[in-house]
Amino acid sequence: MKEARSLLESFKYAWYGVRYAWLRERNMRIHSATAFLVFFAAWVLELQTIEFVVVSLVTGMVIVAELANTALEALIDLVIQKSDPLAAVAKNTAAGAVLVTSLAAVLVGVATFGPKVLDFETSYALVSRRPAVVLTGLAASAVVWVVSLSVPLAKKERRPERKERRPVRGK
Repeated sequence: MKEARSLLESFKYAWYGVRYAWLRERNMRIHSATAFLVFFAAWVLELQTIEFVVVSLVTGMVIVAELANTALEALIDLVIQKSDPLAAVAKNTAAGAVLVTSLAAVLVGVATFGPKVLDFETSYALVSRRPAVVLTGLAASAVVWVVSLSVPLAKKERRPERKERRPVRGK
């Protein structure tokens, strides 16, 4: 594996990791589309700075958890060549971490957006101030969701089965 020689190159590799997860993991696509919708709603509902920061942090945490889950699954697939109960535990626990993070984000979303959405007069006033922008944003959100869910997932890279494992000798 090549090491990054510059900051720009390290960003390129990081972007490759995000792209890899988006292309191969359905849940990464769902989290990304949800993040788009959340940030659009935050803009339309004019969240206060602290509300926006909290929503941004929990949204980012969900994406980070999904990326970590993808990395762990790839590492396990690299190291473990056969079905192994401990590998299943590791994969399931990482997926559980994503689930718990997502549930926490939903709770933050309900606490942040709920009162604003349920205050119909304020919500209506915010939406009616710029209806074309809101409709465009909703259409864009729909497109993001359709693309995220309809583009076929790329096959995960798999190594061919190893015939035998040789012990590594120390020097």
